[in-house]
This record gives sequence, C-alpha cells and structure tokens, in this order.
Amino acid sequence: MKHAGSPSRRPRNSPLALQVLEPRLALDATGRGSLARSARVDVVAPSIEAIRIVPPEGDGFFGATPVRTAYAAGDRLTFRVTFTEPVMVSGRPTLPVAIGGVTHDAASTGASRRSRFVTFALTLTEDVGDARGVRVAGPIGLPNGASIRDAAGHPAERAASEDFPGVVIDATGPRVTRFSEPIVSARGRVTLDVTFDGPVRVTGAPIIPFSVLGVPRRLEYVAGSGSRTLRFAYAPRPGERPSDSTVALPEAPAVVLPGGASLVDRLGNRPRSLASPTAIMLTAAGASENNDLGALVGTFSASDPDGNGDLIAYELVPGVGADDNSLFRISGRRLEATTIFDYERRATYSIRVRATDSGGLA
Repeated sequence: MKHAGSPSRRPRNSPLALQVLEPRLALDATGRGSLARSARVDVVAPSIEAIRIVPPEGDGFFGATPVRTAYAAGDRLTFRVTFTEPVMVSGRPTLPVAIGGVTHDAASTGASRRSRFVTFALTLTEDVGDARGVRVAGPIGLPNGASIRDAAGHPAERAASEDFPGVVIDATGPRVTRFSEPIVSARGRVTLDVTFDGPVRVTGAPIIPFSVLGVPRRLEYVAGSGSRTLRFAYAPRPGERPSDSTVALPEAPAVVLPGGASLVDRLGNRPRSLASPTAIMLTAAGASENNDLGALVGTFSASDPDGNGDLIAYELVPGVGADDNSLFRISGRRLEATTIFDYERRATYSIRVRATDSGGLA
C-alpha cells in the first residue's frame, strides 16, 4: 500500500561490493543455499631435503661449493639442514658428524621461528685431529626432550646422511719430527736444526734447553720462519769453550715458547699448550726403619696441563728444602732410600724434587 505524500523509491545504479567469508554460501541450481567449509589436513611429516656446509662469515660460495675447504682448531664448522616444510625447533638437537673415524655432535644453534632451515655448529678443537673429508653420519639426535616439529605437531623425520669429501680438517698444531745433532764450530758456537711436519711461522724467540758441561744453557731461534726447518744457536760466554763432548741435549729435547713467542702452521694452529707440571705428590709406601738399601719410600705423581702426565721425569735438585737429598735417589717415579733409617735418631727428612714434562717444562 502506498501512503499519500510519501516520496517514491527508485532503484539506484551503484556498484555492488562482495566479500567472501568463511564459511562460504553455496547456491544450488534451485537457488537454495547451503553452508560449505573447506579444510586442508596435514598428514605428512617433514623430512630432510638437503644438507650443506655454510662457510664462515666473510667467505662465500663458488657455485654450490664453499670457498673455505680447510678448517683449523678454533674454526666453526656450520651445517644447514633444509626440511621439506617449515619446522619449529625446541631444545638443542644434535647432528652427528664423522671426522677421521670419530663421531662428534654438532649442536643446533638454538630455538627458531618457523623455518625450513635448521643450523648445527661444531667448534673444532685440537683433539679432533686431522682428516680429509667430513660426513654427516646418522639421524639427528634429540637429547633432553629436544624436538623438531611442523605446524601440525608432526615430528620431523631425522634420517641424515651427507658426504663432504673436499673439506680438510687440520686442527693439530705443528709437531717436531726431528732434532739434529748439535754442531759446535771452531769458535764454540753451537747450532741445531729442528724439523716440523709442515711449514711454521715464528714470532718472538723460541728456545731449546741444553747444557754445556752439565750447566743449563739455551739455544735461541735464529732463522727458518715460513719453512719446515728452524735453526737455533748458542754463542759461548767468555771463557766458555763448548765442544762435541761437553754439549748435551735433554733426553727428551723440546722447543720451549717463552712469553711472547709462538709457532703456528699455515692455518694458524698452535702447538699443544705448553705448561709446567703442577701439584707434585709423593704417595708414601711406608718405609720402615732398618730398611734395605734401595727400599721403596714412595711414588711420585704430578698434574700436567699438557696431558702428558705419564711422561713426567722427576729428579732431586739443590735449593731450599734439599737438606736430605743425598739420602735418597729417584728411579722413574720411585723414591728410594740410599741409607738405613733409624727413627729413634730421626723421624723426618726434607728433599727438593723437580718434575719436568716431555716438553722440557719444569
């Protein structure tokens, strides 16, 4: 019904804006509508698509090959694992990496946002040794509740295997392969050559302990940096006349690095850290009075930061506390008696002992 005076309503020609929302309205042939909902169900677990070594910052790639192919002690070996879909990491998963027949765990670099890439890193130490070729050798580890999952919560498949035959691990510092015999000139100058397993660079003034007529002296570095052979020399003091028969090297000669001196190989590896033995101990064997000559008094031990505790030499030396050195002798690690003890006359004795490792440090 139309009311008088009411304005007439005319259709307006204006654009019609449509927005499709979920759930959608679907129309059938009759024009009747029904609600339809679409959904994607994720039933596939993520798997590893690729593994590659990421070069250190500042290096790069030549095509798909890392520019860096040689790694030294202290370098970080970084692996990037690519999955077939984005994943979330929790905890610290590990990637087993075989170097020289020994497997080491590269740890993930931490939890991440959803990403197809998970990074694992292994910092090389001198204990890793040297090897040609690196291999990812087994499934990703999930210690202490770590996990790698996709958005739907599916655990990622962890099977991992990849070879990198072109990567060289050189994590061992320079090693001496030969000490020459000391050569004494007509004027008494002593020279000696030391050969290493590869070229070395020298800074500062390395030395080699030796003796002239039993008196401690030292050969000083004079030449050879950048090569495999270093030369050391000693100039005699006034009135001193070294000869082939009076010059002697220790039983285990060694290159010693005083403060500021260093030896490094082509990758910058240093020799094993050189430090003197510490904490000399004598484990008493309970020698009794009226003992036999040569009776065991005790056994020495010491701590060596260089890890050569079994190669420490012990000797009685003069100095403070050496009052009774003459009553004892040392054989290997054994302290033995050279006198017969009488506790009624004396119950305590004082000796001074020096421990020297295979590097010549005491």
